[in-house]
Amino acid sequence: MGSPLEGLKILDMTRFLSGPFCTMLLGDMGAQVMKVEPPGVGDDTRAWAPFIGGQGTYFLSTNRNKKSICVDTRQKPGMDVLKRLIQECDVFVENFKPGLMDRLGMDFPTMAALNSRLIYCSISGFGQTGPYRDRPGYDQILQGMSGLMSITGTEESGPVRVGLAIGDILTALFATYGILCALHARERTGKGQWVTTSILEATVSILTMQAGKFFATRQPPGP
Repeated sequence: MGSPLEGLKILDMTRFLSGPFCTMLLGDMGAQVMKVEPPGVGDDTRAWAPFIGGQGTYFLSTNRNKKSICVDTRQKPGMDVLKRLIQECDVFVENFKPGLMDRLGMDFPTMAALNSRLIYCSISGFGQTGPYRDRPGYDQILQGMSGLMSITGTEESGPVRVGLAIGDILTALFATYGILCALHARERTGKGQWVTTSILEATVSILTMQAGKFFATRQPPGP
């Protein structure tokens, strides 16, 4: 038996954790992942210590099963390369602040015009709409805003951050789930679609019974 996503092509324009973890999972399932990195230094996390064989362990932990290409997105020839790749790909994943892809001319409607079967996934801190749309979102901030930190720790310690960037990881899982659903839908419709998620949405969504306690009592649940 082959891998379940064998033959699918993913263009990965992500960095740090939530986006790269999502595309890594797709690569684990057999997809061919092409990671776009800036020329010169490449992905920032390549330089984050500690190192194994000269590579940052952070980068290694989220980028297995990928090939890389260096593209200067500040220059038109670089953007032309990306748009040619888009026409050949099944999935495109980005995790920039909302609005940047619009300014680059790589928003979903533009890319869908090049490839109507494209699954376009956008990951952000606060989502593509709403009053906090333009804010940069980091895991520790969103662990607090989501309410997760308020139920973690003890009465003595007060709110405690989870020991890893759990919001980013959850977002990657929900993004992967959304992409797989969109691929399944494409089998019926022949059309791609825009999949979006955010760290805030993903982290709030796992509060389950603790959120239920709040809505039932209007009292924040304790740690």
